[in-house]
Amino acid sequence: MKSPCVWKYSDDEMDYYETGCGESFIVLEGTPTENRMRFCAYCGRPLIVQLTERETARLLAWDDEKP
Repeated sequence: MKSPCVWKYSDDEMDYYETGCGESFIVLEGTPTENRMRFCAYCGRPLIVQLTERETARLLAWDDEKP
């Protein structure tokens, strides 16, 4: 199995993802996950999106609200 390509969101004005294989990718609407992207468009390896601090906090808050 190929090692994954980790994409990290860059929250500057350009609104793009830095890829683990050294490229940059812009998603026009939503996130790679919301757009069902499973593989890196550049290297073809399985895609993992690293959550931002804001996304992580939102998920943790949602988990705390569950019964």
